[in-house]
Amino acid sequence: MDQATVDATVVDATPTTGARFFEAAKSTGNQSYFVVIAPHGGLIEQYTDEQATEVFSHLRTAGFPASAWLCKGFGDDNKGASDRWHITSDDINPASFPLLGSLMSRQFFYGVAFHGFARQEAEKDIYIGGRAPMPLKAAVQRALNRLGLPLQVKISTGDDRPKFQGSRRENVINRLAANGIQLEQSFEARQSFHKEIADAVASVFASPWRWLVWTLVSFFR
Repeated sequence: MDQATVDATVVDATPTTGARFFEAAKSTGNQSYFVVIAPHGGLIEQYTDEQATEVFSHLRTAGFPASAWLCKGFGDDNKGASDRWHITSDDINPASFPLLGSLMSRQFFYGVAFHGFARQEAEKDIYIGGRAPMPLKAAVQRALNRLGLPLQVKISTGDDRPKFQGSRRENVINRLAANGIQLEQSFEARQSFHKEIADAVASVFASPWRWLVWTLVSFFR
């Protein structure tokens, strides 16, 4: 019989009580019109969970059904939130997130994912990615530009970093929604304008015209 020696040494620093991670979800019944997510809230990609909550509240106040899913992660003295809890959008598995699993069983028509990045020289402030069609991305870009804020907003292309494109089918927002938008934002944009950005994005989907499109598509399915 072959023998082996197992080294059970823990290779990562043991989390202290300050290191926390949890998920949360809200939904208007079993609707499939719109979902907004923030997989990296808390201090992983700061302010993104607040943006998802703001968009959900905006749509509900305007009378449109919506669902929201978000996670919040916090680090400790041993390791920061991002290093400890960040999971790429392609690798997020609903088997590990029960509340996400409850939403994944639906196929939403529209979806938005809020993300953050550390801006490098020559990069824009906001990138609009995902598998949504170009007219929808352009509508989000126009809504953001109408804010008149000192932000450079770009619809991502194949020349941009894959993180900004968010176009892989494995990306969680593309698994959740047929028309998924991934919004990547610099820390500076999130810190100064997270609410304004969220409200501008929400205005695109709190739209009777988009509701009509969804109603017609749903009727003929």
